[in-house]
Amino acid sequence: MSRKVRRGILKEAGKLEKFPASNPPLPGTEDYGYEVRYTKAWSYKIIFRVFNPENVVRVMTIRHDAELDEDVRKDLD
Repeated sequence: MSRKVRRGILKEAGKLEKFPASNPPLPGTEDYGYEVRYTKAWSYKIIFRVFNPENVVRVMTIRHDAELDEDVRKDLD
């Protein structure tokens, strides 16, 4: 991964501190019992969970957009 892409991912992840719930839920995770959300940077999805009421964000994984959704969801189980 290039430094430019890495910096972009870190910058986008840093934005999650302010308004994490403004990002959409990750499709296919509706039955998890907790919300899984994502944001994008370059060709990568930053997949995270928000712990309320503190709005603490935990990045669960960072995956390339080309990866199949079911493979990404398997890693979240």
